[in-house]
Amino acid sequence: MTVASPLGIPPETASAADARVDLTGCLAPGAAVGDVRVFDTSQGSTLTETVLDVQPRRGKGWTATVQAQLASYAPTVRETIAKPGRSMMLGDVTVGDLSIEVGRPRRWYPLEAAPGRSYTAEVRGRAVKDGHKVGDAVVSGVWQLVGFEPLTTPGGSYSDTAHITVERTIAVNGRRGASDFKQESDVELWCVDGVGIVAASYTFRFFQDDQLVGEVNDLDSWLVSATVQGATVN
Repeated sequence: MTVASPLGIPPETASAADARVDLTGCLAPGAAVGDVRVFDTSQGSTLTETVLDVQPRRGKGWTATVQAQLASYAPTVRETIAKPGRSMMLGDVTVGDLSIEVGRPRRWYPLEAAPGRSYTAEVRGRAVKDGHKVGDAVVSGVWQLVGFEPLTTPGGSYSDTAHITVERTIAVNGRRGASDFKQESDVELWCVDGVGIVAASYTFRFFQDDQLVGEVNDLDSWLVSATVQGATVN
């Protein structure tokens, strides 16, 4: 299988195993408060992800709260619940002054995944602004582990990355005559065991009342520095 990289890198051959692969060390390598990941982007800006809080869960796993800041845009704060070897679940998400408070977090991505197989997920909640409910929200997505490949970015070279594609939609249905909003995103991720995400490519589309009101195309990013559980990783 040939994979075309959006980072300006010649296509590489990706190998896909028949059996499921444990991606815990790749997508959920552990986290500590204060961990920071810094990415440069193709737009000349910087994307910084900072771990704000980590709470252990009963049994095995943890909940991490991460803030993502791209240039001067409004930050995004997300909760992710990791169950090593099993699944990742999506918790509350805040984009600027709008929060999506989910009910009971649901399985969002299996940490044991079969290459080439698509996984779907849907999380429902309520949209809150200034402490008041402004609508009902649905976060849905389709994930796929494409395969494994070497990768070279302006930030470094990696001999073996897991290549993952994600299609995600955040839809808010306004109440009492308020507008409906929707954000669609197409994402490609490359991650490394013990390090996490090392490169990504994003496309975003923004809608208000079913009308396209903005978009971001071909935003590529690559890791330039990171700490995982308080330790610097390469």
